[in-house]
Amino acid sequence: MREELRGIGLGSALLLRTLEDMAGRAYKWAVIGEVGPVAFYEKVCGAVVIPGS
Repeated sequence: MREELRGIGLGSALLLRTLEDMAGRAYKWAVIGEVGPVAFYEKVCGAVVIPGS
């Protein structure tokens, strides 16, 4: 992402909208492979790392 766009909530909005859409389609889980930075996902949507994944 372009540096000047960081910190305005765009990534959070996109993540939350995607998860809302998935919930509307009856998904119960979302697994994000090779994620980074982990802290972003933990903060925005309470994601947890699956040990050994």
